Amino acid sequence: MAVVKESFISSDILDILLDFNLNKKSCEDKRFINSDLTLNWCKIEELCDPIDDFSYQNCKTVIKYYRRVWKVALWVVSCDNAQNFPEELYSWTHRKDCIEKVLKGGFHESASVEITLILSSIIEYSLGNVFFTVSQKTPPHLLRDVLATKELEEIFGRIPIFFLQILMGTPNGINLRNIVWHGFPTPEECPLYYPCILLLVILSFGKILAEKSLEITPRKLPYNPVQMINENIHMNTSMISLDFLKSSEFISPRHFFFWEEIFRNFSEENYASGIILFLPQFELILRRIYGHINGVDIDAKIGSYYVILDTFMEEKLPEMDKVNEIHKLLNSGCLHLIYDIFIAPKGPKIRDKISHGELSLEEFNDKHLLEKLITLVFEILSSISGFNQCREYRSQFHPNGQLLRDLMTTRRALNEIQNLPEIDFNLKDLEIFFRPPDEVEIVGILQKLTRNTVQCSHNYSTSIRERLEMLESKILRSRRRETLQKCLELMPKIQSFLQNLLQLIWKVFTFLQTFSRDLPESLEVDKLKKFLRKIQKYSENLTHSTQVSSNDWIRGSAAVDAGMEIFTKVTHLMEQTKSGIC
Repeated sequence: MAVVKESFISSDILDILLDFNLNKKSCEDKRFINSDLTLNWCKIEELCDPIDDFSYQNCKTVIKYYRRVWKVALWVVSCDNAQNFPEELYSWTHRKDCIEKVLKGGFHESASVEITLILSSIIEYSLGNVFFTVSQKTPPHLLRDVLATKELEEIFGRIPIFFLQILMGTPNGINLRNIVWHGFPTPEECPLYYPCILLLVILSFGKILAEKSLEITPRKLPYNPVQMINENIHMNTSMISLDFLKSSEFISPRHFFFWEEIFRNFSEENYASGIILFLPQFELILRRIYGHINGVDIDAKIGSYYVILDTFMEEKLPEMDKVNEIHKLLNSGCLHLIYDIFIAPKGPKIRDKISHGELSLEEFNDKHLLEKLITLVFEILSSISGFNQCREYRSQFHPNGQLLRDLMTTRRALNEIQNLPEIDFNLKDLEIFFRPPDEVEIVGILQKLTRNTVQCSHNYSTSIRERLEMLESKILRSRRRETLQKCLELMPKIQSFLQNLLQLIWKVFTFLQTFSRDLPESLEVDKLKKFLRKIQKYSENLTHSTQVSSNDWIRGSAAVDAGMEIFTKVTHLMEQTKSGIC
């Protein structure tokens, strides 16, 4: 059994993170707060000068002064001022629904972490929008880099930006956003003055923008990550019991409160709150599993990178020539699910989108999503115990998983114009981790080939159908009748080409799947890429010549002949490689 830990935050960080000594006199020092509930930056500036060197000791010194302001914020917000917070000072965030949910729920100790999660993500998203509005450029990915931009300092001024940097813009300061979103603090390790000061920061920055009459343009995601998950990731969902979670050695007793809140929110149909609380706790479970199986310290420490979702499945431990044992512990289905939901570059990346504030509450207040996330926890903890419920799941968002789906789509398209011999697109395991560097490029070409095959099949069937309908209606002129005759004569040849192309794509893909990390030296990779690009070009020519508007059947026939020649070369290259390995 794992040792029950009191905290997953190092003493150095706790030393600057916590101060529960709420002196009533300092809490009521109203000079730091204006009558409109915004921060008085002139008075805050008197506390200390901004620093350029964000060392731990320097930050610690500044925090001693700024904590006085944070505690005043607690007193101001806790004085039932919710109805007095002016909407015009937080509407710039374009997350009014989130802020009004917070104000309606009230600021109380048990909700401190949840409110901090919500408000920190709003600040990050909103400041990114300010940067986008004034620069017309995509903001940096990390909040600390956004805060370091000259554009934001020019808008808000040095003191407000520095104040926020100490609070959540440097790993040597409070680093509030990262601490909470990566799941480290217990309820007691996130004092209520943190969400209170975040709210006042939002109002204060809104006042600055209003004074400058700057209208903020919000960024919008080009896709819906919740919809991506619900449409592409299919699981047999099941609500696990709290008793099951409580018995797990990977859930800290001091963090179990969050799981009780997650389940309460689910039962009350408050799915967005459940998901917000789930994401950091899920990462904490993975981090504890990672630390347990690899024998490494996973606490949050000054000067060290956290073990986070993006690094959880890396092949080796950071700065160590030691293999990450997580791939031996969890079954492939669990690993593929984690990759698809959270990590895949072209996947939903749901944790990133929510933690960076890119989704409104309404957009992820989704029962099915929370069900799937909770089920995933059950699958992971069960996998450790030897149960393999989700072993059969295969990645839908890795390029290899996408190609497998494309192959099936292509087979269905070809079956519309011919009866294909059965091709069993089945793999014992779909390999997506630690792949050869050249595989991504080759798979990219294969994906283009599948798309060309589908389009060519569609073009060809449409072209013949339209001309046959015109022939039946006796409106097909003699020249077009000749074109139809050429179409019909070429049908077996084109069908054979497309069928062989589909089989070749499958052969190349399964050939690549037999290798890991590096392709064999005996394979002439550049030659394989060259051959596949030629086939891509011929398939594009055929796609063009089979369009209804095209009559270039001679060119189409030549593309088929040239492509078939290259098929033989690709097959020979793979067979030669296999012989060399044997």
